[in-house]
Amino acid sequence: MEYYVSKKIIKKISQRIWNLLRQEKVTRSMVRETTLTDIIFSELINHSNNSILAKQREKEESKNGADMEWWMWSRSSRKAISFRIQAKKLDYKTSSYLKLDHKHQMENLINTSMEENFVPIYFFYNYLDDEQNIYHSWEYAFAHDIASIKSDNQLRNFKKRIILESYCKPVDDFFCESDDILEYILKSYLKVNPSIIKENYYKEKLPTYIQELRKSRKKLLNRKLNKKKQVTNVGSNMLPKDSSFKAFINEIFNLSFLGLIDWLKVEISPINHVKFPLNAPDVKYIIFTEI
Repeated sequence: MEYYVSKKIIKKISQRIWNLLRQEKVTRSMVRETTLTDIIFSELINHSNNSILAKQREKEESKNGADMEWWMWSRSSRKAISFRIQAKKLDYKTSSYLKLDHKHQMENLINTSMEENFVPIYFFYNYLDDEQNIYHSWEYAFAHDIASIKSDNQLRNFKKRIILESYCKPVDDFFCESDDILEYILKSYLKVNPSIIKENYYKEKLPTYIQELRKSRKKLLNRKLNKKKQVTNVGSNMLPKDSSFKAFINEIFNLSFLGLIDWLKVEISPINHVKFPLNAPDVKYIIFTEI
């Protein structure tokens, strides 16, 4: 497991998404957008120690047009930027994102994001029948780019992949070789939305629901460390006071089944998946990542 999210981790996740969508096509089954999002962020917290995930149960469409919020916090600058994100899956039969701008999602996503200085983006989940495009199975595009395509009267079928693909980039593009990833992202956003004041998008103080996420993870981590100490103490107390083999065997059997269960809980308990904060915004997922 790596400590920080890297290009390598994102590419691994993209490869898994491509394999799942290929399997969907071969077996003629159905993989939902929410399933793919679950897999992406579960993989993210499983492969790096610096990401925290909170998820709500299934709910009605969000009023702000977003499925998720992703916070990226720079440990060097001690600042964060945040994204509001809507996910869409490519329909490989029509090569279109059929539900793009479903119930005015796009307008809500852009307007509410700009009011609160979030970067509005789309995630696109694609099966492109070519292994050279494997890392394009998980892409992003700025919502302003998609909106400008939609408003172009000459492009009536703006949901087609062929129309949108030049505006889409693999998500690993976020985690570039730049020394300042947040600056790189905001400069890219400024190109598509010159009206923003870039400095306003840096957040020095995290909102209370993000602070709650981090506190919840710290509590889980401390609980796990304390549990490990208890298990270690139980193990050391098992050593026989005399050197007889019979005494050693007797001490081994003194380790109860419940003690074994406690050990297993310590080893497999997820510390990066926490409860959804009570005061959180109207989204299904909240992700916090240190970079």
